[in-house]
Amino acid sequence: MAYSAVFELMQNKGVITNRDMFTTFNMGIGLVLVVREQDAEEALRLLEASGEEAYVIGRVTAGESIVTFTGAEV
Repeated sequence: MAYSAVFELMQNKGVITNRDMFTTFNMGIGLVLVVREQDAEEALRLLEASGEEAYVIGRVTAGESIVTFTGAEV
């Protein structure tokens, strides 16, 4: 998933690190819907059938209260 060019412009003009970009801005994700793992495929299917562009962007796991980004250089 690529994020909007406006975020690249903001980052370059503002000299903002990747970490700060991802912790400050939503990076183009307009809405986050949290569902049970077993319901993810069905949720994607329903959203896409409604004309939405949908992605699985993460998961909630037990452990320390931290956010870990994978698939993005932060």
